[in-house]
Amino acid sequence: MNCHVFVVCLVLGWICYCSGESKYGCPLPKQPMFGAFKFNDRRKTLEYVCDQDFTLMPPVSRWDTGRQCGDDKKWTGKDHDCVLDYRVQRQCPRLYPPTNGSVYVSGYQKGDKARYSCDIGYALEGQEEIVCLEYQAWSGLAPICRSYRNAADIAISMKEKFIDRFAGMSATSDSGAQARLSVGKRGLDVVILMDTSASIGPVSLELAKNFTKVIVKIFGVSASADGGGNGTRFAFITFDQKPTIVFNLNDPTVRSVDAVIKKIDEIKNTGGGTNLVLAIDEAYSKVYMALLLNNVQRGGADTNRAVFILTDAEETVKHDPKRLQTRTKWLKEEFEIFALGVGRNIDRQTLRIIASEPPHEHVFFIDDFKDLQKIGDTIAERNLDFGECGKPGKANVQQDTGEAVKGAWPWIGWIGARGKLCGGALLCDQFFITAARCVSEVNKTSNETVSYPGHEISVSLGIIKLFDQDNEEQMTYPVKVILHPTYTGIPDQYGIRNNDVAILDLGEINKTRPSLNSFIKPICFPYRRLLNFSASLLKDLKGLEHNDAKGFTAGWGLMPEQHRQLPSNALNQNRRSIQSDRVCGLMYPGLDTERVFCVGNIKPEPAECRGDVGGVYMAELSNQWRYAALGINLRSYDCSKERHFSVFLNLHHPDITGWMETVLGRCNRLESVEEEEKEAEKERKELARLAAEKEAKEKEERKNVQTTILPTSEKVAPGETVAPIDAEAGEEPVGNNAGVN
Repeated sequence: MNCHVFVVCLVLGWICYCSGESKYGCPLPKQPMFGAFKFNDRRKTLEYVCDQDFTLMPPVSRWDTGRQCGDDKKWTGKDHDCVLDYRVQRQCPRLYPPTNGSVYVSGYQKGDKARYSCDIGYALEGQEEIVCLEYQAWSGLAPICRSYRNAADIAISMKEKFIDRFAGMSATSDSGAQARLSVGKRGLDVVILMDTSASIGPVSLELAKNFTKVIVKIFGVSASADGGGNGTRFAFITFDQKPTIVFNLNDPTVRSVDAVIKKIDEIKNTGGGTNLVLAIDEAYSKVYMALLLNNVQRGGADTNRAVFILTDAEETVKHDPKRLQTRTKWLKEEFEIFALGVGRNIDRQTLRIIASEPPHEHVFFIDDFKDLQKIGDTIAERNLDFGECGKPGKANVQQDTGEAVKGAWPWIGWIGARGKLCGGALLCDQFFITAARCVSEVNKTSNETVSYPGHEISVSLGIIKLFDQDNEEQMTYPVKVILHPTYTGIPDQYGIRNNDVAILDLGEINKTRPSLNSFIKPICFPYRRLLNFSASLLKDLKGLEHNDAKGFTAGWGLMPEQHRQLPSNALNQNRRSIQSDRVCGLMYPGLDTERVFCVGNIKPEPAECRGDVGGVYMAELSNQWRYAALGINLRSYDCSKERHFSVFLNLHHPDITGWMETVLGRCNRLESVEEEEKEAEKERKELARLAAEKEAKEKEERKNVQTTILPTSEKVAPGETVAPIDAEAGEEPVGNNAGVN
């Protein structure tokens, strides 16, 4: 019996049948999507059984004995359906624990609360507690748990909160050409306070100096001592028991990046204790009060100001807590203060008092000065391999539905082609995946599928706001469109086209390919080593309860049909369930659930949840710590209505993976280029070994055949030789006694 529900019923101890079949001589009625039939052979009756959280509608009384098969070959009573329980309908959405954390939920009704916490080594970023509101929504977004021990995570956090945030706020002269700054901004003044006390060794000091030089190179330096209105200026203060100004904001001798770096190189260990209070006093009195307060051009509220403190925070000079709070309060009124504490004996509380609010955005802790090298490389995007697939641009991804933050899904892009708008994903710097119907059309005369020329297709990457200008956006045009060889472009009754997938070849390096960075990275494709992991994950996701979602879609609501609603400006991420093959087949009878799968939550979802046609369904591979694309969005239905599931192409089908391997080669990689080449060399050697074994086996088989076909009378005597058989010529074996009868 080809019926998914039959297996479920057997497990539960029921005898069930598929809709369209007969029982007791009566054709079965329509089966509920979230329920099953239960039969009583003695009474020849049928009862409905609903899944958890679903209620039978219309309801039946407790004395109802079910529908009976009558003599007229019809069932008594009316058809029923299993609908989501009203209590469940009125609930707030299910919450999921943040990565490296947990959530305790008192309930999902109005007034119920959810409280988040993080594992040891992680700090909560966001609201600790949220409340279920009257209109079935939570009062805030789910927080994330950010590592305060892992250098890589700290680097990403610091880059987000400090570097990327301030890097667009000023313009610099050519002396700061390395800076990624925007002209016409408000200007930026940065004051660096660096600990040079006895507890900072010479090696650690060099690492700290190198780190500050990275910051200078990124922001650049104004050629004008007054900052020119919108340039960047630096002041540098070292401190031990007392502070020393190395150079101030208006110092005429540090009007280039090279000049600032030269001054930093001259800094030495000063010894002595550590007094943070005096250092903060110096920044306020000698920098702000002396230079900025009465400066009309740079003293106004429009200028951005930041203080960056680098210390091991081992204060040996006792401070008055009230004085510290007072001085810090004054400085915070004029500057945004960031603090980086290094070492295992850090006075964390003191740094939190000094830094601006909220602490998780302004205070960073690392165990060793050696980690500054890694952080500096990440901030400056040096020595980083952005080509390894499936790594989000953020250390952690928020685990709920809502607007996506910049860099969370760095592989997501969108394409425009002859008026069509679609989504897609980057698989490596050379290849971009999308739906074939987005980049092709069927010739009405010949019925042939024709792809659009590459110059008529634009691919945009690195953005989250569709209609806003973004400094990180990169746009390119494919040099080639590769459609799946069996794609015909002819839709079925649901608008689904067989093998509706295309790969856009983005051309050559340094010409038409995008430059990978924190905001533009590839997602993993489920082939080669990842195939079994990913296929197993897809199977598991199909088996989850109806309200359990482990994967995401992300997009703007793009689709090739021009008459559809306008897309959203913001990139929206949506945590959505994969429905079982049974539910998918019942919703869309005749759909080939080996080739496609259904995505959508049972409850009505926000209108933005539809995602993009051509976009990917993505989920994290738990053992790999990477995100993989499990499917391509072929059809996006209005998910604000109940049971309107989107249909995705299953990327694990052999017709897809086999073809993709020939197209991608080893471009979609898990490891570095060097490691991938080592893996490729192993594969080549293994293929050579197998080929050699095959050849040796065939040679042995030919030898055995030669021995077997010799006539009994022509057995070879010791010392005689046998010429090889020429199979094509059909020659007889010849020995020393050839021709003798």
